[in-house]
Amino acid sequence: MKNFTKLFLAACLITGFAFSVNAQSVGINADGSDPNASAMLDVSSTTKGFLPPRMTTAQRNLISSPAEGLVIYNTDEKTLNIYNGDSWGFIIPFFCGQTLSDPRDGKNYATVQIGTQCWMAQNLNVGTRIDGTATQANNGTIEKYCYSDNDANCTTYGGLYQWDEMMQYTTTQGVQGICPTGWHLPVDAEWT
Repeated sequence: MKNFTKLFLAACLITGFAFSVNAQSVGINADGSDPNASAMLDVSSTTKGFLPPRMTTAQRNLISSPAEGLVIYNTDEKTLNIYNGDSWGFIIPFFCGQTLSDPRDGKNYATVQIGTQCWMAQNLNVGTRIDGTATQANNGTIEKYCYSDNDANCTTYGGLYQWDEMMQYTTTQGVQGICPTGWHLPVDAEWT
């Protein structure tokens, strides 16, 4: 442990950053100031940012027993994710009853709380419309059908999706699938 600490201190000094430790806090900064007493880790800079671990959704989901409050940058969703003790969500707080804006296409969806669960109050309408005679395919594009091949029906009622397309070609229950970041397809227990 002592050798690792010496190596880490040398690396910090070589890069021009100071590393300071007191009984309660660790500080990494350019000016050598003591860490803030209220922080376990105090990273301070006016020219550089903090870079959390970066991983795909699949890699994130392989984390064994994530701790509540664990934060990663999701490279698939292009957002910070936080583990709330039960599931992964996005870091910006969302309050049920607010309008959800889907950044993929700019559409807005009402939400409603039912019991302790937050549900979208409207059918999802994301993706590229294909004709009803075509088959949705695992091609990296979310594809949807519109009733009678009429775009206005998707606007009014939402898109129609085959099971595999909705699940994004995985068989894992409770996946995000075609849902917006922080949302997932409900499992049977959530429906009931």
